[in-house]
Amino acid sequence: MRLRMEALMLRGWFLVRVAAALTTAAAIGVQARGAAQVANTSAVFDEIRRLGLSESSQVMDYAFFLTDVAGPRLTGSPAYRQAGEWALTRLRDLGLTVDREPFVFGGSWSERRFTIRMAEPQETTLIGTSVPWSASTPGEVVGEPIIAPLLATDITQQTYEEYVEKYKGKLRGRFVFLHPVREVPLPTQPLATRIPDEELDRLSKAPVAPPGAELPEAVWAELRMWGQRLNQFFRDEGVLALVRQNRGEGGTVLSVTQDWAKLAPGGLVPSVFLAVEHYNRVVRLTERGIRVRLALDLQSTFHEDAAATFNVIGEIPGTSARGEVVMVGAHLDSWTGGTGATDNAAGSAIAMEAMRILASLPARPNRTIRIALWGGHEGAGPGPGGSGSYVRQHFGTAQAPTAQHRQFRLYLNLDNGGGRIRGVYLPARHAELTDRFRAWFTPLGDLGASAVIPVGQPGGSDHVAFYEAGLPAAMFVQDPLDYRSLTRHSNQDLFDRLHKDDMRQAATVTATVLWQAANQPRE
Repeated sequence: MRLRMEALMLRGWFLVRVAAALTTAAAIGVQARGAAQVANTSAVFDEIRRLGLSESSQVMDYAFFLTDVAGPRLTGSPAYRQAGEWALTRLRDLGLTVDREPFVFGGSWSERRFTIRMAEPQETTLIGTSVPWSASTPGEVVGEPIIAPLLATDITQQTYEEYVEKYKGKLRGRFVFLHPVREVPLPTQPLATRIPDEELDRLSKAPVAPPGAELPEAVWAELRMWGQRLNQFFRDEGVLALVRQNRGEGGTVLSVTQDWAKLAPGGLVPSVFLAVEHYNRVVRLTERGIRVRLALDLQSTFHEDAAATFNVIGEIPGTSARGEVVMVGAHLDSWTGGTGATDNAAGSAIAMEAMRILASLPARPNRTIRIALWGGHEGAGPGPGGSGSYVRQHFGTAQAPTAQHRQFRLYLNLDNGGGRIRGVYLPARHAELTDRFRAWFTPLGDLGASAVIPVGQPGGSDHVAFYEAGLPAAMFVQDPLDYRSLTRHSNQDLFDRLHKDDMRQAATVTATVLWQAANQPRE
């Protein structure tokens, strides 16, 4: 009798769930034939919220794999390949059509072992990170430091020759410290912040700021040339390692990209970023004549696996306007030191979760919705990077557009950490989309997403490739939290710096905007 009652209860529960599903499908507008009659109704938005904001969200699970399991993910490394293959599998499991699109990046690099310590005057483990594309040391090397400050900018033939003349013959078997002591100011600003509503409102109404001045390519080429010449000088001198001061404080090691490093023949001389407090200690001791001995063990591997260099592409095919495309993207690769959590496993996980939400809806969009997880964002390559290569291959240029170019409707980029989405940065060239974005944000006001902030020429991330090709592209505005102050390119860029509620909100907002863009009536 008990079994029969349980069977009846189970059958009743099943019928209720079926009825609920059919009611939801009817509200969204799916015909009995399965053809999608799509409308931006409250039922759609409610379902997106239910999927994105509840405990059924997968965004933190996606972020966990990309960080704790596969981080860091320098393009072309085994970890990047692992992350990319995993993402392809997950998107395929969601029912998306997926593709693995290769591009040219060149050799990659990964760290196998790294320790640095002070052996004298006190045994102390130092906080630091290796610099990507550093060569290995021959086991643990031990030696004394020498303070040999190097001009980071304005290197000319004269300053190069003066530096070489000053230090030639003095660096063999030494740890070369390339900066003087840096004063550490008292922190007076909060570590993590959110954007106040009034600031968003002010920025939305502000006139378009002129694009920031960028160094001409000729200047970058000259800096790369001097970097390689100095690297060769240090190698010829037989230094044990170069030690660089980082931009962080409080034990945080913020390393910078040296875009010439991977192009240097034989890689970099073993190079280290030290926490500023530890860096300063070594310099002070040395300048006061107290003997210091350091020990470094840096073991690295260079990779030439072209099959590990690819973009991850997935899409939900559209229905009535299938050839037209709206797109979301984030760079899958990361810098080293941490596990690439806020930069940019966060953006990748948010984009993947948005696609999971949309793929879970009973309806299908009018236009095709596509996701791209880019490689080639961090570190220099011989080509235009993952996003640039993709845009050239599929859309051509503004001067020579392809057929796909004419069918492209919008690209949305995620690369501002893991904070809540507050709006978009919209290039002035695409100001005609302002009212459209405001309308798309209307159902999201209570989630804090509303701002359309005009900007000049965009920079700094993968949406630039779309913009330069004459395609409409925007970057999501996100609460900064501690992205700029602590995590970006640092040893603190770890899973624990991601916050569940922010990540869920961002995925929900992304899915809602994509859905509306994909179903925007033609004009």
